[in-house]
Amino acid sequence: MATPIEIVKGTYAAYRRQDIPAVLAVLSPDVRWKMVGQPRHIRYAGERNSLADIANVFEHMAADDDIKRFDDIEIIEAANGKDITVLGIVEGVVRQTGKTYTLEWAHVFTVENEKITRWIGFYDTAVRLECS
Repeated sequence: MATPIEIVKGTYAAYRRQDIPAVLAVLSPDVRWKMVGQPRHIRYAGERNSLADIANVFEHMAADDDIKRFDDIEIIEAANGKDITVLGIVEGVVRQTGKTYTLEWAHVFTVENEKITRWIGFYDTAVRLECS
């Protein structure tokens, strides 16, 4: 049985190799998913309510941004063993403008029964918007 930290690390590994089906496979069908931000400004921001909607998030991210670096820097496990917070950094290029950005992010996961049941992403949307 994989630990919540192993699940989270595996999810990042799958994302880095662009294996989105592997990412989706570890999400609970009723996952609560939210990228904090305004979808009217960044179309992959906002809440999603289905795995199909989340798959679209990854499609929009790939279409809108060319990610050059995506590193998890620190993983923090809550005392309850199921909540994980990850701090990291991303460098990318907005495809529409060619402008580059570097920003820090934080992701909050809840992992139960080897499935991600909650994911919330935070990052400096202002930095990303300046490049749009």
